[in-house]
Amino acid sequence: MEKALDLSAAERAALLAENSRLMEDFRAVEPHRKRKVCEPANDRFPRIEEIVAAEEASHKPPKRRRVTPPCDLTPVVEEVQEMVIHGLDRLPQIEEMQ
Repeated sequence: MEKALDLSAAERAALLAENSRLMEDFRAVEPHRKRKVCEPANDRFPRIEEIVAAEEASHKPPKRRRVTPPCDLTPVVEEVQEMVIHGLDRLPQIEEMQ
């Protein structure tokens, strides 16, 4: 029984060592990722096309927005007022019950 445990422990240790060796090899072969070089903002000047496009955009009228017509809220307001008045009328009854 001890021999089987020793063999499995040795096999596990060998597999862990092989796994760590393979991971190191994989990291060594893994290509390095390219990073974008940041260009300073002062090194680039706007092109004439960009200037003309910005100027034309400034002359265009702004887009129209849809305006929803105002709906009549009078019935809703009256209903809410009625609910509040009814609740206030019932307040003395509720206090008598307690």
